[in-house]
Amino acid sequence: MGGIAVASGAVGQWLYRWPHLLAWQKRFTGLVMLGLGLRLLLTSEAGAPGAMAGDR
Repeated sequence: MGGIAVASGAVGQWLYRWPHLLAWQKRFTGLVMLGLGLRLLLTSEAGAPGAMAGDR
């Protein structure tokens, strides 16, 4: 777990030195979130009316 924290800190420092990469990282992350949301909407019952856990 400590190794992950050290690696995250190193990546954070690297991104701080290259601010344009941080902007691209935010765009990429946004696209990933949109893609996951669309996938959830299109492939699950979560988007169906009345599709609550108690309705099954």
